[in-house]
Amino acid sequence: MPRDIDPILLAVGIGATAAVVMTVIYIATRPLELATETHALASGSHDTSENTAQKSHSSVSSSEPSQNEVYNAIASGNVPGFLRDWKPVPVSLPGNSSITGTLFVSPDYLGIGSDAGYLRTPMYPGTAQRLADELGFMLPTKRIVEAIEAVATPIPFHSHTPTQTMGRNSRAMWELQNSQIQSDIGGRAGELVAGHKKDIVIGKVVANNPGKVIIFGGKYADGTRVQSQSAAHNMTYEDYSHGVRMIRPDMIVTENGVGRGMLVRDVLADPRLAGLVSGEGATSAWRYPT
Repeated sequence: MPRDIDPILLAVGIGATAAVVMTVIYIATRPLELATETHALASGSHDTSENTAQKSHSSVSSSEPSQNEVYNAIASGNVPGFLRDWKPVPVSLPGNSSITGTLFVSPDYLGIGSDAGYLRTPMYPGTAQRLADELGFMLPTKRIVEAIEAVATPIPFHSHTPTQTMGRNSRAMWELQNSQIQSDIGGRAGELVAGHKKDIVIGKVVANNPGKVIIFGGKYADGTRVQSQSAAHNMTYEDYSHGVRMIRPDMIVTENGVGRGMLVRDVLADPRLAGLVSGEGATSAWRYPT
């Protein structure tokens, strides 16, 4: 085995008759670190004290937090522990019921703080990609967002109009929407939830729209879509409505009841399997530039 590769053992249920299959997936060291208790994301992970909760306010102190503030806070491990409790999400291949898959995703959007209280944090797509590279996760495609929505507890999107004292990317606006989301979620922190943010998404659409951030998602309380997939904004645009969902880089692909581990990026690049995770066809050019 190469020096920079380590195994992860995943237990997943596959098929109607098989109970559990154990699949060894070989992935790079960074993804392994993300999945272990010792990774920076897990430091202080289940401290629910009031002092720890205040980290969400102290780590991004400015009225319009910089990309470096956001990156440094998250990369240093100042995030809730429950975000690394990966949730399984089933996917299927359109037109071929014999091929299915299981993705593993963070239960909520990336943010700064602790289990006791945290601030879901918008960022540029380049910052999100840097964090994904550093911490070993992927960003979702549009199809993955839809798959998550299909099994998650729906949380309504709260829309706000900017004012002279509270801009779309001000910390005050972040906190206003965040407090409404927290109220809606209540005591269900750690459950898989969706609908309350627009996702920064990846896929062939990124390569087809250079210099643009691709946004999709969000649902209002009545179930209507907030944002169809859009490339309207450039790479240095962000606002309170955006969120970053972590997707584990390895998944289970099941063909005729037999499961095997694959990297999501390899599934995305495979013309036969790409439909499990994307509606745009196979591509290996899905990343944002950093």
